[in-house]
Amino acid sequence: MGARSVRQLRQNNAPIVCVLPAFGRNGLLPEGEHLCQWPEFALRFGGTPDNGRRRTQTLGLARMLLLLTEAGCRVAFVDGSFVTRERWPKDFDVCYEEEDMDLDLLHPILKDVSLGRAAQKRFFAGEALPANYPFDRSGRTMREAFARTREGNAKGLVRMELETVQTQMAEWLEQGEQGGTHGATGG
Repeated sequence: MGARSVRQLRQNNAPIVCVLPAFGRNGLLPEGEHLCQWPEFALRFGGTPDNGRRRTQTLGLARMLLLLTEAGCRVAFVDGSFVTRERWPKDFDVCYEEEDMDLDLLHPILKDVSLGRAAQKRFFAGEALPANYPFDRSGRTMREAFARTREGNAKGLVRMELETVQTQMAEWLEQGEQGGTHGATGG
């Protein structure tokens, strides 16, 4: 998986140890699945006070991941321009493992896998599909597709183990709804 750089950021004066690797020269995470806790994810990708788009997308992502957790999802992968150096990403992409999920408990919007997933994009500012969902006619799954650029080059994606981040996300959302800030400062 390669060496990880360990940095420290601060959120509300509390240190957070960060282990996500630095972006490559191409602005992407290096090849592999990079396990991440919610505080680090929100600080790294959640934007700055002047970037409302990233903040809106991060809020939508947290809401989506909590709904997946309610249906028993344990692992989700985040991809797309959202987990790159792109300042104004179009949206975020999630694929999730269905193992041990109760699909009857899955929110109706997340069950809609119709072309374009417009309802998901409106509701969450991003979209999600099962990890084993067919990506294209070649037989690749969404999870396999997430690990490659459109040109076929290997790239990294963020892995979130939802059981360990569920409380962190809920607290983060509650803080945001009460007018708190989610900005990061280097430290």
